[in-house]
Amino acid sequence: MKKIVLTLLAMVMLCISVSAYTMESYSDIISKTILAIKVLYYTDYKVLHTFTDSLRKGNTYTYTTNFNADTTYKIIAMGGDGIKDLDIAVYSERGVEIARDVKTDNAPEVEFKLYESQQCKIEIKSYDTELGKESDDNLFLVLVAKRV
Repeated sequence: MKKIVLTLLAMVMLCISVSAYTMESYSDIISKTILAIKVLYYTDYKVLHTFTDSLRKGNTYTYTTNFNADTTYKIIAMGGDGIKDLDIAVYSERGVEIARDVKTDNAPEVEFKLYESQQCKIEIKSYDTELGKESDDNLFLVLVAKRV
């Protein structure tokens, strides 16, 4: 439970530290994050990384991190009110696709297991956004977790 509280506190601090976004956009993301962290915790996952940014339609955010062999990982993204379709793709250091979520929603999720340690690239792409929404509403947050 202490880990959940510390992770949530980190998320709140992250949200407060980025003053370019409105609190309404963050409250939506924070609510989704709390639920996702609880689900991860109760299914034996530990959150390793979190990152957040804003994406316009058609744009891609790329994040690279190291993954260990013989470990199962789960990556969950949550889009703000302005994002209608957000997808995740994970690529090996050789450029081979490891996992992909292509559902038409703003809450993609992938799970995969690696058999060798390597640095992988995570791509978050916004395929569709709502017209007339401010850039603050195109906010997204990603949780990278491993099974413990």
